[in-house]
Amino acid sequence: MSTTLDSNVGGEIISSREEVPAISDKETIAAAKRRRATAKGFLTKQMDILDKLTANINNVNRVRDMMYAFPRFVDKFNVAHVELLGVLTEQEQVKEAEQYID
Repeated sequence: MSTTLDSNVGGEIISSREEVPAISDKETIAAAKRRRATAKGFLTKQMDILDKLTANINNVNRVRDMMYAFPRFVDKFNVAHVELLGVLTEQEQVKEAEQYID
């Protein structure tokens, strides 16, 4: 991909062509997968903490506080998953991504 950059220098317009590397579909998909995996990791970590805290009745206040924040982690995972689906181009990739969430 090339871009033309125009600059006004002392009243004179100077143009230059610059090659800007295009981000490949594979790189875009890989980045979206990493974001989804990161979001899943945070969600899983919160679930594990909640699971451990619920083993003791004395942690009820901490569990309640964490439950208020929990939907934010679910939302971040869902956003990352939808973003990934938006960049996938092959039906097999979409099917695989949907199975990941099940």
